[in-house]
Amino acid sequence: MRGTQISRIIGGVLILSILFISGCQKDNVSQDTVLSLPASVGTVSDTITVIGNVESAQSSEIVWRTTGVVESINVSLGDSVTAGQVLASLEKDSLPATVIQSEVQLLEAQDSLENLLVSETAKAEAYKALRDKEKALDDAELLAEGLKYPVASQEEIDAAKRSLDGAKDAYDNAASVYQSVILRDNLDEEKQSLYETLQSTLTSYAQAYDLWLYYVNNTTENTKKQAAADIKVADAAYQTALKQFKTYESGYPSEKELLSAELTVSSAQDAYDKRSAVSDINGVITISNPRPGDYVTSGSTAFRIDNLDRIFIPIDISEIDIVKISDGQKATVVLDAESGKTYEGVVNKVSEQGNGTDTTVSFQTYIEILNPDESIKVGMTAEIDIILSQRTNVLLVAANAIFSEDGQNYVEVTDGTTTRKVAVVTGLTNDIVTEVVSGALSEGESVVVPSMDADAMEALGVETNPVPADGWGAPMEPSTGSEAGDSSDVVEIGTF
Repeated sequence: MRGTQISRIIGGVLILSILFISGCQKDNVSQDTVLSLPASVGTVSDTITVIGNVESAQSSEIVWRTTGVVESINVSLGDSVTAGQVLASLEKDSLPATVIQSEVQLLEAQDSLENLLVSETAKAEAYKALRDKEKALDDAELLAEGLKYPVASQEEIDAAKRSLDGAKDAYDNAASVYQSVILRDNLDEEKQSLYETLQSTLTSYAQAYDLWLYYVNNTTENTKKQAAADIKVADAAYQTALKQFKTYESGYPSEKELLSAELTVSSAQDAYDKRSAVSDINGVITISNPRPGDYVTSGSTAFRIDNLDRIFIPIDISEIDIVKISDGQKATVVLDAESGKTYEGVVNKVSEQGNGTDTTVSFQTYIEILNPDESIKVGMTAEIDIILSQRTNVLLVAANAIFSEDGQNYVEVTDGTTTRKVAVVTGLTNDIVTEVVSGALSEGESVVVPSMDADAMEALGVETNPVPADGWGAPMEPSTGSEAGDSSDVVEIGTF
């Protein structure tokens, strides 16, 4: 954060000031005293830092749509609301005449539409009844027509007749045998068995007869007469349904009439709703202006609603940096109001169209906070670090400890009495700390730095402890040409 960075700078200056004063109080301070910070294993990230303000995923400003005196307020600041919910209403007597009259107009429009819909429903029901009766008449006519013709081939009819004759012979035989025992007691087992056989052959005989009759379509005159009567009944029902349907035909509403009635209701409803402030989205009340008894005017703000299900921060990225940004990149977010807490973020959307002047162009980009909490408020200022690249669990040194000679990077390592120059290959840097990819350098070794940097100390895990163990020291630019064996006083700020 900007405030945190200022504090770190002030802290660094204070540390050096204390060291300088302490050094001046000693007459025998060595002019070869050097500063150092330890090499440390940690994480280094290359980031782009931008500033933005918190916004909700969706927001809506609810304004009064007419003038009047506030009668009731149904919500409070921080309440959750849903779309369509009435938030506040105006006194009826304080409304303009056109708004008061809209109530009567709305009722009349609703009644007109309902009448049209009732007429439409009745006609639809009459039409359905007509179709049903028409189908019943068609079915009756088809059945009567079918009674005039056989339904099977001659071969099937002949086979059915042979089966019928066989079934009849079996029944006659069973009946003859049963007659010989008919006078026996009913508990006689043979009589019971012959009776069961008689019943079985009778059933087979009846089934064979029905099949043969169906095949030859040997319909009785009574059946034919009944089919004709059914046609007359179905036709009478159809004529009645047709007459009923025609009674609705002239009064049946057209699609144009229905649309006109619906528009009239909508217009009247809109005029009627002007007396109330109504939510148009789901969300939370973040601004609540009205109080009972207040006189309000059309267009004045009543409420603001924010959908806080998702939190975003719109930021502007320069055209130089925008090529490094893409959806899904991770980011860290720190609020000015919550400088001690870091939130997780992600690049959610990158604009394809730049905006700006003749000299500067920027692209709007949205950062979504992935772990929001109740302490985040819409409008809060935030500092966002978009992570372009990151290396974890690598050896790090303060960035200002690196120096170059003949194209080779070096650091100076001190053991408290001597210093040695170590060639290193560097990797990712963020200008605070730098990754050491290779070189004769180990974790925990003291690396000479030209000056102390509070951010580097924090990144290297150093706790600030401005006064060394013997109570004095004096900061000084390190000598890059120290020879092995030279004696010098080393001041290492903090304990790793």
